[in-house]
Amino acid sequence: MSNSVQTQNILTTTSGSATGNGFKCRDSGTSFDISLSGTGALTATVVIEATNGGAWHEIATTVLSGTGSDSDGFSNTGTWAMVRARTTAISGTNAAVNVYMGGSL
Repeated sequence: MSNSVQTQNILTTTSGSATGNGFKCRDSGTSFDISLSGTGALTATVVIEATNGGAWHEIATTVLSGTGSDSDGFSNTGTWAMVRARTTAISGTNAAVNVYMGGSL
């Protein structure tokens, strides 16, 4: 039996204060790919949160900064029912953040 990796865009925003919807966590091997794009000097702070049905808990924070683009990624080994992404800051001309979650089904 083979597992295929599935990806889901969990947040796309140009806002410095945006919270995405909660998405069912794929498995305990969930990974996140976070990218920032725009023109000139850019910066963004992105928080990944998780819940098992109660309060949302911060499981990672990344600060992206660069000229034209930047990206980061990480894996989560915890088992959570739902995850979401949110931005706490974003700046730069046409700055946009995309957050993708991946894992096997």
